[in-house]
Amino acid sequence: MTKLFNSLEEATSKIPLQKSILVVATNEKGNNIKICISHTKEGFFAIQNACSHSGADLYKGFINEQNEIVCPLHSYCFDLKTGSSTRGNAAPLKIYKLEWKLDSKTNQKALFIDF
Repeated sequence: MTKLFNSLEEATSKIPLQKSILVVATNEKGNNIKICISHTKEGFFAIQNACSHSGADLYKGFINEQNEIVCPLHSYCFDLKTGSSTRGNAAPLKIYKLEWKLDSKTNQKALFIDF
């Protein structure tokens, strides 16, 4: 697992509620992966950044009230929990597991991602 943020305060300051950011993380094979991290009333979510319909950057889209990210190019919608397409005919997105756990170095709960 890779640490994204050292604390809840850091995560919420970098990703305000109902917003998304782009994170480029390196997996165990040394490949860089572009991930869209979103913050909603239901928590933090991680999905592939490229829309499966057109390849647009999803972090540039917006989050609607149904906890979906809306693609900025063609308004396709994807459920942030499951990655499923909810509007438009697109393949599901890859989702990544996020976990809050105690960081032994800082003794604070930190946000980690698993690829």
